[in-house]
Amino acid sequence: MKLLVSFQRKKSIVNQMRRSAVSIPSNIAEGATRKSKIEFKQFLYIALSSAAELETQLIIAQNLKYFDDCKIFENLIIIRRQLLSLIKSLKPITLNPSSLVSISGISGQKNDALDVVKSHSSAKEI
Repeated sequence: MKLLVSFQRKKSIVNQMRRSAVSIPSNIAEGATRKSKIEFKQFLYIALSSAAELETQLIIAQNLKYFDDCKIFENLIIIRRQLLSLIKSLKPITLNPSSLVSISGISGQKNDALDVVKSHSSAKEI
């Protein structure tokens, strides 16, 4: 009976780890198909949460002596860093008007750089 309980517990945590591991790339893929950076970032944060969930499950499994391989933790750290870098790269650049310099317009007259940016209809995110 004790062996059966141990086997069921082990099988349960392995299934949870599989779901968490599959959730990471699945959320990245789903987010990549979204129309905006904001939506994509939401899915990346969900993938990051799945990575944290997987890490917790791995710690539990390691404490229960189900495995002793530390390489998987190193790989998970790399994945989390990559996700954080991708999230950071998707942050929109905010323009600080005081740091903008004047630039020459097409007609030769000087325009404030902020006016040039505002004149473009796609200037929501740069």
